[in-house]
Amino acid sequence: MADEEKLKIGKKGVLAKRAAIEKTSREVQKAGKDIHKEGVQRMTAGVKQMTAAIKETNKKIEEAVTTIETGIGELQSAIQAQVKENEEAVAKIGDGTKHILNNATKFQGEMKRLGNEFKRYRKENFSAGIRDFWYG
Repeated sequence: MADEEKLKIGKKGVLAKRAAIEKTSREVQKAGKDIHKEGVQRMTAGVKQMTAAIKETNKKIEEAVTTIETGIGELQSAIQAQVKENEEAVAKIGDGTKHILNNATKFQGEMKRLGNEFKRYRKENFSAGIRDFWYG
């Protein structure tokens, strides 16, 4: 008789206990495999979710970096434009200052000339000098 047949025959005693232990062992092994399979499935699903979340986060980070880089570029352009505008304004101020100084110097010279002319007229003939000064 094969071991299988002996196990089928025995209903109590050592053979029955052995059969019950082997049956329980097979059930435990099957349950272990089922638990393992379910665990693998859950882990795979969790990994897929985690991978999707990481991809989404990376996409948002890349978009943010692009936005920041664009903003930095625009800010740099605006700063350069402002610097150029300020340089032009300073150059114009310098030119305007030179013009004002030249005019002030000319005006001062003209006033000095008119003062000397007035003094000369006053010395020669005050009345004639006034008349000549005002009426040319």
